[in-house]
Amino acid sequence: MNTDGEIGTQIGSLEFSSEKLLWANVLWVAVRDAANDGSEFKRNHESNRQRKAHKSALRWFRSQKEMEASFLWVCAALDLDPDRVRRWVKEIVENPERLKKTRAWRSDDEL
Repeated sequence: MNTDGEIGTQIGSLEFSSEKLLWANVLWVAVRDAANDGSEFKRNHESNRQRKAHKSALRWFRSQKEMEASFLWVCAALDLDPDRVRRWVKEIVENPERLKKTRAWRSDDEL
């Protein structure tokens, strides 16, 4: 059984249809936004935009809605346990350096 910290690697090793790959990338962008609160940027437009994205991503992960494109819906589409994903995201938010160690299935250049 994989630990919560290995969920990114688990996702990265799956074969996805084009639609699932889209939703996997949505999940990945939300993870990155949740991990980056904008504090690494100087006080400027970019830091404000990132802080908003950070807060929005955290709300998305906490949401209990099951409508299309919601966190729970994306997890169901990708056959992932939402509680495990939330624990993994919490670990990354608490220690963003872990994100750099996660083997993502797509690099920034490929998104």
